[in-house]
Amino acid sequence: MISLKLFAILILAVHDVYGRCSGDKWCCTGQCGQGEGDCDEHSNCLPGLICDYDGWFGTDYCKAGPDTKDFSWSDWGEWSECSVACGGVGSQSRVRSCIPPTNGGYECPSDTDSESQDCNNGPCPVNGGWGEWPEWESCSVSCGGGEQSRFRSCDSPAPEYGGDDCTIDGSESSEIQSCNENPCPINGGWGEWLDWEVCSVSCGGGEQTRLRSCDNPAPEHGGDDCSVDGSSNSETQNCNENPCPIDGGLSEWDEWGACTEPCGGGDQTRSRRCDNPAPEFGGLDCVGELTECQRCNLEPCASHCPA
Repeated sequence: MISLKLFAILILAVHDVYGRCSGDKWCCTGQCGQGEGDCDEHSNCLPGLICDYDGWFGTDYCKAGPDTKDFSWSDWGEWSECSVACGGVGSQSRVRSCIPPTNGGYECPSDTDSESQDCNNGPCPVNGGWGEWPEWESCSVSCGGGEQSRFRSCDSPAPEYGGDDCTIDGSESSEIQSCNENPCPINGGWGEWLDWEVCSVSCGGGEQTRLRSCDNPAPEHGGDDCSVDGSSNSETQNCNENPCPIDGGLSEWDEWGACTEPCGGGDQTRSRRCDNPAPEFGGLDCVGELTECQRCNLEPCASHCPA
């Protein structure tokens, strides 16, 4: 019985010496975190931790309690812009934040964590540039004012890799200008014929003329005159072709006719005609006698009386 009591006393003594914190610098005083010791009871650990006390020799350590949560990392943020915009390899980074522990969990090693990677945005955009203007195209008309165009290409350089087209500044690939503004030649055209002029004679056939002008339109700017086709500004026609009236004219007197008496006085006659010329086409008849008579053989006849 005495030996049992002695054994119990020895056990208690050993526990006091080896199993409990003796109060020196290795003892926890309510500030030990996970894995730190020596602790003898939960109060020796940070709030939320428990002391893994085994009641025996050696150092006892604080460990996570049922509600202990260690620090954790948030989701990664977006990658930063690449250090080079284009045309080569650069770098970019992203950051995540530390979510603080609770109830004695392991503390954040840092407020933030970061990582980086290579980045390459590909070739730099090449903005297009206009090439040289070529020659003007043919004018749409040879005279009188037309238009002509010319075109250029966006190839000096051509836009690449998302670069701007040449037209972004409002410029265009084509331009137009006026051309051949000199007036076109206007060929002359005949106007209407004027009235016929007065006939050159009142009868017997004459001529009359009428005229026209080269004014419909008048030739301009080197255009052809109306007569280029051989036509003329005048034409002539016969007029008053009806015969003129011919007044009658007396012919010469014929010889005297034989005397009606050989002696003692007789008569003789002579004639003329209205045929020199004869009246025609309403001409006047002759004026004057067509016959005349005179005495003839006026000498007495010889007497036949007896002597």
